[in-house]
Amino acid sequence: MAKNLTLLILTLPAPPTLKKYILSLIAEEWKARGIQVSMHHDLSSFTPADICFIHVDRSVVPPEYIEFARCYPISINPSITDIRKRIYSRNRVVYGDDYDGPVIVKSSLNFAGKPERRGQFQWWPKVWGKFNRAFTRVAPAGIPFQQPSIRSKQHYRIFPKRCMLPRGWLDRDEIVVERFRPERSGEDFVLREWYFLGDREVYHCEVSKNPIFTTGTRSLELAAPPPDAIRQVRKDLNLDFGKIDYAIDCDGFPILFDVNKTIGVANPNSATSREYARILADGLNYWLRPRTDSGS
Repeated sequence: MAKNLTLLILTLPAPPTLKKYILSLIAEEWKARGIQVSMHHDLSSFTPADICFIHVDRSVVPPEYIEFARCYPISINPSITDIRKRIYSRNRVVYGDDYDGPVIVKSSLNFAGKPERRGQFQWWPKVWGKFNRAFTRVAPAGIPFQQPSIRSKQHYRIFPKRCMLPRGWLDRDEIVVERFRPERSGEDFVLREWYFLGDREVYHCEVSKNPIFTTGTRSLELAAPPPDAIRQVRKDLNLDFGKIDYAIDCDGFPILFDVNKTIGVANPNSATSREYARILADGLNYWLRPRTDSGS
C-alpha cells in the first residue's frame, strides 16, 4: 500500500463519527499502515486528499456529496446513491402477480429509516406506531386506516398469506412487501452476509430461531462465497464498498434481503470484527495498483 497516501472520509455533519461503523476499524488499519486518514463534512471547504471515501449514512445520498467527492482523483462509492429497498428488491409482491403465499413487510429505507430520524423529536410517532402495530395484529385486512409503522427491524411483519395484508399497503412508498422465502438449517433461519471493499471480500453466516433477526449465532460451516446472482446485484448497483444480506431458499434460489453502504458493527472490540477489518483494508489496493480498465 502506497506510503504518504491521504484518504478523506466524507460524512454528514452530525454525528461526525465512525464509532458504530466497521469503517472505523478499517480506518485504524489504514492508519497503522501509514495512510493519513481524516474525516470531512463541510462541503463549503476543500481538503486535498488522494482518495475520497463517501460514507453518508442515508438511504438516498444528497447529490451535493457526490459532486464534492468527484473532485478527488479517486472516489469510493460515487455511483451508489439510492439503497431504498423499493429500488433494488428482486422479490417484491406487486399487483397482478397472482402470488398469495406468505409475505414479509419491511421498511424501504435502510436500517428502517433510523439515520433519517436522528435528531428528530420522536415521542408521538413512537406511541402512535405502537398503537398501529397492535391494531394490525387483530384487525381484518379490509379494515381501513391501518399503518405499517416500521421503525426498526423488530417491526417487520410476516403474514402467512398475501390476502391477509392490510388494504393499501402495496401502494405505500415507505415500505416494501416481498415474498417470504427464508432459508432454513434444521429449525433455524439463516442469514448470509457478504462484505466487500474493492477486490477483497468476507463471507459471514448466522442462524437464529427467529425468522427476523440482525444478530444471531455465527455458523462457520454455512459461510460461503455468494452465488453469481448476488454478485450481479453488486455490479448492477456499482458498489465499491458495502454488505449484501441474502439467503438461499428451499428451492436453491438466492434471495436478496438487504444492501448497505455504511455498515454498522455491533461489537467493534470483537476479534471477528477486527479480522474482517484487516481483510477489507487490503481492498484499497484495488484503486492503487496499475490497471488497464477504465474503472475508478
